[in-house]
Amino acid sequence: MKRILLLIAVLTTNTFCFAQQLQINHQPIIWLSADKAGNTNNRWDDISGSQYHAYTASGQSLPNQGWFNFNKCFVFDSSTQALRINYMPGSTENNCIFTVYHTHDTTTELGLWYLFPDTAKYCFLTTRNVKSTGTRVKYSDSTFTRAIINTSMQKWKNIHVDSLNSYMLLGGTDSLSYRGKLAEFMMFNTTLKGKELIKVHTYLAIKYGISLFESNYIGSNDSILWNYKENKTFDKEIAGIGKDTLLNIIQTQSAAQGGNNIITIAANKLALTNELNTTNINQGDFLIWSSNNGNINSIVADTLPATSINNLTEKKWIIQRSGNTAFDIPTQVIFDASQLDSVGRCLLLINRPADGVFNNAATEIYQPDSSDTQLKFYFSNIKWDTDSSGKDIFTFLTGTKLTLLASTANNANNNPASSNYSAKLDVLTGSSPFIFSVIPDSLPNNINTWTSSDSMQYLYGLATGKYTAIVTDVKGAKDTAVLEIPTAPNVEYSQLINNGSASNTFTENKLLVYPNPADKYFIITIQLLQKETVVLTYRDIQGRVIFEKTLSGANSYFLYEDGLKEKGSYIIEIKTNTANKTVKLVVN
Repeated sequence: MKRILLLIAVLTTNTFCFAQQLQINHQPIIWLSADKAGNTNNRWDDISGSQYHAYTASGQSLPNQGWFNFNKCFVFDSSTQALRINYMPGSTENNCIFTVYHTHDTTTELGLWYLFPDTAKYCFLTTRNVKSTGTRVKYSDSTFTRAIINTSMQKWKNIHVDSLNSYMLLGGTDSLSYRGKLAEFMMFNTTLKGKELIKVHTYLAIKYGISLFESNYIGSNDSILWNYKENKTFDKEIAGIGKDTLLNIIQTQSAAQGGNNIITIAANKLALTNELNTTNINQGDFLIWSSNNGNINSIVADTLPATSINNLTEKKWIIQRSGNTAFDIPTQVIFDASQLDSVGRCLLLINRPADGVFNNAATEIYQPDSSDTQLKFYFSNIKWDTDSSGKDIFTFLTGTKLTLLASTANNANNNPASSNYSAKLDVLTGSSPFIFSVIPDSLPNNINTWTSSDSMQYLYGLATGKYTAIVTDVKGAKDTAVLEIPTAPNVEYSQLINNGSASNTFTENKLLVYPNPADKYFIITIQLLQKETVVLTYRDIQGRVIFEKTLSGANSYFLYEDGLKEKGSYIIEIKTNTANKTVKLVVN
């Protein structure tokens, strides 16, 4: 029995003394993390291995649990007294102290921690002041309302230490209480510098969704996870997900500003907490995003190329990938639209080249798969940096302003139902019917116009080149999009028949009428070797003329037709100066 009891005692001691470690040269002498607080009602466990636990006042329990970027924290209120740590500092000491907190009280100075070597010398930190053993500095006139990582450097030499009465307080000072969230406290008995300091900041910043100021984020192997110099115009609202077990980072979902940002990104699917999101992320893989701090309710100025999508919000984000397989992490993007002046639609747009130019042809556009009553929109199975450029830029198209999107079949993102078309026009919002116009840049006078109640239009048989598309709705709202057909579409054209003409070159001219049979709309494309006038005649099956039109001034024509309302068979005759062609068209 004695041997069994001895074995249990050894196992208990080994477990109790286990210390959490960081892959840096120095380790904290006190490390209190709310997500590893232990199960004791009146004690916040020190995970450094030094056993400097934080104890509640007599008769009190630990503060209530809350959430800080999906990680546990303690929530101090007016009834909570400061926790006591039985720490006795040395007479000569350097300290580097990190405190992660978030308070919503802007009117009152609040205490964070207090170190008491003796009655003559003491140190403390409040939400407005910091005091070392000999100096007191007021660093703010008011209490910040944002989530904060406070880093305090303390240093003293040859002071008297009262070995019987020295102690430390957390969550208050000797005279000031604390109200708000307190998530993590780390104290090193040395001054951290260089990469050691950045690594601790990186760990805390990613875990709690707090932006570092003018600093890189670096991993345990010294790799740069987020580069400040490269992202100077996107240095606000930084957050990320990723895994680096050597820095104790396993963050599967995150939002900037301590979890209170309009953008949340989760690996796979958002869970109630970070701990409950068990999606596996490979070691060294990170996705870190940040914003340009633009106004979400402002439309970006129309200074981008004509091929860019109009009416995008001024606010944009850049996301930087690190690791070999981070591009394969499926994510869910949650956009909180409750701050928008006008919600209407909500589309996620991703710019893969990360040049900030949301080109009609190269922009990936995602519809939300769901939304909730709190005006949150959910975009699922989004993968990042699929082109291995290292970065993406993303933004949102919101509101109710009419917007025309134009894409080509060569850019078949979002798995369109058909890639046989040359281009697709998609009108977002607006009131039908819509008037569409398509103008080839090479033939600006060859304007093809049609009216439709359908907001989505497919164009077939477009020749290589640039086109300007214009849409106007019934209320006069208007938008323009530019698209480019990079290569001739793989469509077989019928050839115009010479019909006895002496010209042998006319057989290379091409004609296409499709689809055939047609439901309502059909398209006629004509390509000529030289500019010729074309007379286009529509006849019924008895040969009676229904209507006729003349085309001139070009050697290429594109017509989107909807003039044949009745079902039946029709004859379409196309005649030039040198030849003619007759096509039978069936309208279902």
